[in-house]
Amino acid sequence: NWITSNGDFELKRWNQEGEDFLLTINSQPETQNCTLQPASGKISADTHILITCQDIQIYQLTYSAGSHGHITGTMQQSVKQGSNGSQVTAQPDDGYIFINWSDGSTENPRTDTAVSRDIAVTANFKYNRASVTLVETTGGNLSPVSDLETTLGGHISFMVTASDGYSVGTVSGNPCTVSH
Repeated sequence: NWITSNGDFELKRWNQEGEDFLLTINSQPETQNCTLQPASGKISADTHILITCQDIQIYQLTYSAGSHGHITGTMQQSVKQGSNGSQVTAQPDDGYIFINWSDGSTENPRTDTAVSRDIAVTANFKYNRASVTLVETTGGNLSPVSDLETTLGGHISFMVTASDGYSVGTVSGNPCTVSH
C-alpha cells in the first residue's frame, strides 16, 4: 500500500477492529511506503483498514543580518512543528560585535528548538570601538595629545601633568570614570 503525501501530513495511527497490525514505514520525499501485516500473519477476505493521518504544521524560520554583519548557516528554513531548526551564526564585520537578535535573544550561534511558530529575526551589530578626545586647559599638559581609541568597555591611559604653580583639579568626561 502507498500513502501519497504532499508533506502536509504524517501517518499517526491505524486501526482494524479486532486485529492488531504491525506497521513498517519507509519515508521518501513525497510518499510513505507502508507495509501492514496482521499480528496473526493472515488477512481475511473481509479486512478493512482505517488509516488516520494528521496534519503537520510547517513553520518558517527566517534569519537575517542587520547592518555590519552577515549570517552563516541556512537563513530560510522550513521546520515541522515540534522539530528543531538548524544552527545559524551571526557574524559581525571587522570592528563590529554581535549584540542580539531582534527577539531579544543573545544566543549566538542560535538553534531554535521545538518550533511551534514562524520565527523571523534579525541579528543586530554595533561598532566595537570608542574614540576619546582629550582636551587640555590652562595650567597643564596631556600626554598623548592625540585622540585615543579603545574597544567598547575598554580602557585608555593618559598622563595629566600640572604646570608650575598649578595642581590637577578635576578630570572629567561623559561618560567617564577616572582613577588616579
